[in-house]
Formats: sequence, C-alpha cells, structure tokens
Amino acid sequence: MFNQSFTSYLILNGILREDQSANVLKIARETRVRVGVLAVESGLLTVEDVEKINMLQSSQNAKFGDIAVGRGYMTKDQFDSLLTKQPKPHVILKQILTDKAYMSAERFEDLMRGFQASLGASDEAFARIKDNDAQAFVEFAAKVGEDNFMLNTFASLFISTVTRLVDGDILVKAAEKLDSAKLTHFFEQPGVGGGNSYKFCFGTNDEKAALWFAEKYCRFSVNDMDGDGQDSLKEFLNCVSGMMIGVLSNSGKAEIDIEVGEYSKGKDISYDALMVPFVLPAGEFYLTVL
Repeated sequence: MFNQSFTSYLILNGILREDQSANVLKIARETRVRVGVLAVESGLLTVEDVEKINMLQSSQNAKFGDIAVGRGYMTKDQFDSLLTKQPKPHVILKQILTDKAYMSAERFEDLMRGFQASLGASDEAFARIKDNDAQAFVEFAAKVGEDNFMLNTFASLFISTVTRLVDGDILVKAAEKLDSAKLTHFFEQPGVGGGNSYKFCFGTNDEKAALWFAEKYCRFSVNDMDGDGQDSLKEFLNCVSGMMIGVLSNSGKAEIDIEVGEYSKGKDISYDALMVPFVLPAGEFYLTVL
C-alpha cells in the first residue's frame, strides 16, 4: 500500500512518469519476501505451519506474526529476529529509486516528508502508514476518520483482508461524497443492531476486475459472475463481516448481525453516499456503508 501511494504522489508532483512508477513497483514486488517464507527458510516453521497460520488469518483480523506467536509456533524474539531480515516496503522503494538514479537518498527523504504533510499525518501515524496499516490508510489517504465509525471499521477490515488474502498492491484513494452512483457488479450485506440498520457494500464497474478478485481469492479459474465469481466474493465478504461483528462487539459500539451478501448486476445508489475507492492491479473498486 505504501509504495503505491507514495509513487502516486511522485507522479502527481511530476517526479516520476507513470511508466517509471510501474517499473519501480514491479521490481519492488519481486524484491519483497513474506515473513512466512523467511520462517520456513530459517527452519522456524514448516510449510504446513505457514499454511495453517494463513488459514487462521482468513477468519481473524490479525497479522501473521500475532497468530504465529499467540499460537506458540514461535517466540516473540524469534519473530522480531525475522522482521530484521525483511526490509520495509519504503526501504526497498528507496533503494530502487536511488539505484535507478531517479533521485538521491536525501531527495527521497525530503519527498517522504512532503508526502507525510500532504496526508496530514503525525510522525506516529506516518510510521503506521509506512508499515502498511490499513486503518491508517483509511483515515489519512481515504480521509474517513473514526467519527464515521462504521465505514472506517468496514473499510479498514476489508482492505487489511485484501492485502492478506488477495493482493498487497493496493492503492487507497480519497473517499468521494456522491449524491448518486451506479455500480455494475455490486454486493451488499444487510446488518442490523443497536436499533439501526446498515448495508455494507462492495462493488466495481469492471467485470474483469471482479472476476480477477474472485479468482485471486478462491485460487481457481473463475469464468463468470453468475456462478463461481459470485460465490467467491460472497465468501470473501463473509470473512470480513465475521471480523466486523467481532470488532463491533468488542468495542461496545454495537451488537450486530450481518447477513450473507446479496449480488446484483447493476445497482443505482440514489442518495448521499461516502464511497472509498481503492485500486488493485486489475482495476478500481468501491466500499461504502449505507
């Protein structure tokens, strides 16, 4: 997330061209190493252990390391040692940009400070952004604060689940206040609790993007949205809604029931909606709570 957002900032300010950014991000993707891979290579976990932890992640709003340590697969010291072997995304990006002579190290740091200022993020918040914290991106990139608790929580959980189970190359964009919208592939999950009703919504106007998302999540070929594509995305939404129910309950905000997602080919939203756009390699998607 960080690299996608920072390179977009560089393009916006005329520092990089779009083709240069695409090439840099491609190299960064090929450079990064997942913690699970490092753990196997270091002999701390087996491949089977990593698969079990990944499965647990699909139903919990927790990072790989939190589950691995909490379940006794490794100690906190062992996990911290692994992290020292895994460069931060922005460190990888800095190395690539300086290697290609697009900028000096000093210029990179200056631009990072400019990026932080453009987000309006404190040093503490920017540290979270550099660590790809989904909620920090929702608050500072999408500009959805905790005063809009439902959308902030839903978008944060959705995006963190995308990065774990679908694809980490995600660009979170500024939320858009719309008085009307039409999405050609649209899922909504009705939720009721605390005397209120909600609709947790996910959609796109790009069928190829929807199929790509479904296929990346379920990990088998998906040909249409009438069958496997629809089922895969409903299952993904069920993962998110399960975490949403837990977070709302634990926070004391609401005891809520969320139903299985309903799919429609074409949905008109004819009243004010704050929508959070995000971009994945296949296209653009939208989140909202109505």
